[in-house]
Amino acid sequence: MAKDGNATKFTKQRQITEVMRMLTRGYSRVDILEESEKLWGLKRSATDDLIRAARKEFVEQYQNLDRKELVAESIDRFQFLYREGVKKNQLAVSIAAQQALNKMIGIDTTRGA
Repeated sequence: MAKDGNATKFTKQRQITEVMRMLTRGYSRVDILEESEKLWGLKRSATDDLIRAARKEFVEQYQNLDRKELVAESIDRFQFLYREGVKKNQLAVSIAAQQALNKMIGIDTTRGA
């Protein structure tokens, strides 16, 4: 019986993770209700529970994140986007990444002098 409990817990965690993905991709509640019914056969109340759990997971995921860590991760992302833009000859991507990085660290060059 413990195996069934673990499988159910594992399945629920996978569902929460998928709902988190949906939320970050801009799915509305109605979209998530439709998807969860299609994917897992869940009714409205069960899906609402998943949405609540996903939002709680977001809060827990970021509540202990240090501002310096967040800035460092953001810098890495912008540098990656810059390199990818140059590599793929999509210079608008590189310029946008550099401008966003400059703005984030306080050297916004898009403002007038």
